[in-house]
Amino acid sequence: MEPHFRIGIGFDHSTNEYKVINGQQNDDGVVFSVYTLQTDSWRKIDCLFPYRVLGRYDGILVNGGVHWFARKVTDESLVIISFSLAEEKVREIELPPNNAFTHRIQVGAFRDWLCITSSSKYSVTFNEFWVMKNYGVSESWAKIRVSKPYEKLSHSDFLTKSHDLMIFNRSSLVMYNFNDDTYWTLSIGKVGEFRSIGIYVETLPVLTHRSRTRSSKEDDSDIIDRAIQEWISILSVTSWDINSHSFRQKLKVE
Repeated sequence: MEPHFRIGIGFDHSTNEYKVINGQQNDDGVVFSVYTLQTDSWRKIDCLFPYRVLGRYDGILVNGGVHWFARKVTDESLVIISFSLAEEKVREIELPPNNAFTHRIQVGAFRDWLCITSSSKYSVTFNEFWVMKNYGVSESWAKIRVSKPYEKLSHSDFLTKSHDLMIFNRSSLVMYNFNDDTYWTLSIGKVGEFRSIGIYVETLPVLTHRSRTRSSKEDDSDIIDRAIQEWISILSVTSWDINSHSFRQKLKVE
């Protein structure tokens, strides 16, 4: 059963603050609310966006927007929607032209690009995925092929000059070279399914010029923790095992 809420978190460069997004789904569309650190409160966006959001509950942060798959209420067509952190508006992003997806698809991020991967529960494998090389331009969708077949595929957010750390089938960490189509698998002992992968971020943006008065003893780490706790409070209705450390990667600068 699809969850009735959608969440996202990210840094708004236009206002120099972190924001937490909460989308409540109903039959006619989705209503978003925004929590900001400057006000330390929630604010409801006075608009019903006519989409039924699909798939994962946590949105994908790319190019200053939080993304989900969705169906239009009007005609049931499938699109990607992006909630802009700066404008606090929703825009549509078209899927690859003339696409013929016959299996479940997932929206994700590959490096700095929006991406679409296929997904299967029935041992069907795939050897390609889509990336949008020019954000918001439907003609810029391009296929990337992989020599290692997958049932589920995602990027870990970690890359070197030559390799990207990819997660294959939620069970293998693979350093993949997309220049020569070679790869090698990391061995990390007996680990079953990877629910998620986080990348440690040494430095987060310094928050300045806040309108909200705060205690002199409250540093940026305290403020970030408040944003994380707002995120976790939304998820408290689920059975997910969540801790604040695992969400610090969500707060990195795009």
